[in-house]
Amino acid sequence: MTATADTTAPTISSRVVSNTTATATRITVTSNESVTTTLRYGLTGTTLTTTITSSTQGTTHAFTLENLARRTTYAYQVTLRDAAGNTTTSSITTFTTSARFPKPPKVENLSATAGSVILTWTNPTYEYTQTIRIYRRTIDTILDTPDATSRIATLPAGTTTYTDTTTSQGTTYHYTIFTYDDQSIYSDPVHIAFTTGTDTVVVNPPTPPTPPSTGGGSSGGSVVTTGGSTPTTPTTPTTPTTPTTPTTPTSTTTYPPLTRPLGLGSRGDDVTTLQQMLAQDPTIYQGEITGYGAVGPSTRAQLNTLYAGTTTTPPTASGLTPEKRALILDQIRLLQEQVKLLLQQLTLLLQRGVV
Repeated sequence: MTATADTTAPTISSRVVSNTTATATRITVTSNESVTTTLRYGLTGTTLTTTITSSTQGTTHAFTLENLARRTTYAYQVTLRDAAGNTTTSSITTFTTSARFPKPPKVENLSATAGSVILTWTNPTYEYTQTIRIYRRTIDTILDTPDATSRIATLPAGTTTYTDTTTSQGTTYHYTIFTYDDQSIYSDPVHIAFTTGTDTVVVNPPTPPTPPSTGGGSSGGSVVTTGGSTPTTPTTPTTPTTPTTPTTPTSTTTYPPLTRPLGLGSRGDDVTTLQQMLAQDPTIYQGEITGYGAVGPSTRAQLNTLYAGTTTTPPTASGLTPEKRALILDQIRLLQEQVKLLLQQLTLLLQRGVV
């Protein structure tokens, strides 16, 4: 007796797409008889270039597709083959991956540099990111989940840098950054450690001085701790009076050159020297000799030209040339601008609650 050959193709009972995320999905195929199932998929119906085949025969086969692109439509097709070699191929169907990740992506390329501590990073492209939160510890432990007691900043999405100005010298800080989406789901953490040097700047500015109405004056700056020394708090500068015509001093003085930039919060012997140099001419400076203040590189270069390394007698009113008078007036305007800038910076620090 001759056996009847099987010429009947298998039938697809169902195709179900489930568990779809931003990067993966699951496709389950059932049939009316035991078969081997092959699934092909791609970005279009004419580019089904990725193929997965079941390793055994059966009536149910489930395929997990991974490493898919977020918010992307894919096309797929299945083919059934029974033991006799009969095949059935389905029509082409599509599915679309989710726009959301299970958790928001973390920041990348995190780095820390000196200048207090300046953190920079690169943000992922993800439209659901809501905030970026920074946490800081001084203990050497990895922060894997957010800890409210360690949080130092909450920044809007798109921010790529943060300056931590509340650091101490010679201390190792452990920073962790999480991104949060609009559903308060947070990303994986990104860690970095940074040790401040002995010359790390710590800003602790005094009460803002009253801005001068005319002329130059003591610029009065924030306290800067460098090299481990503890400075005393400067007194509030007084409002300078209107400059008077310079008088000829009874003696001449030689001053060393200024060799470093003096800025907001500078302190030291060279600042005292600068104030002594300026005080020679009351049309330039009438403030106190405090040892702290602010001056830019242009003023520093001009002052070196005028006073540094030479025995100098300030000009009298009758001997003041137009060129030198113009230079003095430029210096007065520059010092006035520096005082205004200093006041703005101090006001900003007060608004941020740094002082």
